[in-house]
Amino acid sequence: MRICGIQYDLFEDIIKASSYILKEWSKFLHLAERTIQRCKKERKKFEPIQSERILKVAQLQQKGNEVFGSNQYFNGWMNSTIVALGNMKLADLLHNGIIINILTNELRRIEHRTSMIVYRLTKAQDKEEISSIGAELYGRR
Repeated sequence: MRICGIQYDLFEDIIKASSYILKEWSKFLHLAERTIQRCKKERKKFEPIQSERILKVAQLQQKGNEVFGSNQYFNGWMNSTIVALGNMKLADLLHNGIIINILTNELRRIEHRTSMIVYRLTKAQDKEEISSIGAELYGRR
């Protein structure tokens, strides 16, 4: 059984919803921009491997928007420089499927941690307990 790729029209919708331009997508997909443009012109489907990457980046973007509450804050996270990675940005690493999975998992951890903090704050009995949660959050405990 042959797995089919996604149509260019869907990819175009994903580009419009994302924060990345075609040049960046060409890096993520390991395709020349001209190849992508040819897919559009000839109304071709993407190969399964590129289709999977397109969907993974789109899912990462969607999850990031949910966790951070907006596209702006998620993009701030994705475009902040990481000293440990030689001042690279997380967005520069989306050409690697393993990194996309790592980032998706990290977003889930952030989401879980945030929901636990909110729960604890709603159950806090007094200002001292709230201060304790804040100190724990900011590593001042």
